[in-house]
Amino acid sequence: MAGKSSHDGKSPVKSVIVLGLLVCVLFGVALAFAWELRNLWVMLIAGAVIAVVAGVVARRLWEPGAFRALDREQRRAVRRAVRRGEAVDDPRLARPLVEVARAVLGAPYSPGLYRVLYGLPGALGLLVIVLSVPDDGWSSVAFQLPLVLLSLVMLFVLPPVVRRRRVRAARAAELTLARFPGLD
Repeated sequence: MAGKSSHDGKSPVKSVIVLGLLVCVLFGVALAFAWELRNLWVMLIAGAVIAVVAGVVARRLWEPGAFRALDREQRRAVRRAVRRGEAVDDPRLARPLVEVARAVLGAPYSPGLYRVLYGLPGALGLLVIVLSVPDDGWSSVAFQLPLVLLSLVMLFVLPPVVRRRRVRAARAAELTLARFPGLD
């Protein structure tokens, strides 16, 4: 079945959606408590939409056709080579490596958009802290501070990591195609 993961039998798309729903529930509950349960459903619905969109967009990344036919060790070797930006030595792994690298590079990525998407929750969290401290006291900080810190981590850590991953995937595909020229 397309989208199946080799390590646990669960669909990675479902995992993304479940993780997104969990994050939206935690985010929604935190904001709901900070604003006295006024926005719980809005936040839960927004999180559900984000989870579904992430699952649909990220679906292209998981297991291209030739990758599915590999055993666990071969998949691990392909993933390792893509992650490190290296070519594989085994000609049977060359096509799957190129397909995985192309899937990584085919995913939509805009550093500016990701910075906005990651920075906006942090900015909103800071705004909520500033606006709610006079009314609710410092208890609202406890609910918003984790959101702000997570947003900062995502803002400054994830875009460079994704950029490096894309550069290494392109290099792995290029080196593999140079080593096995009949693949393209």
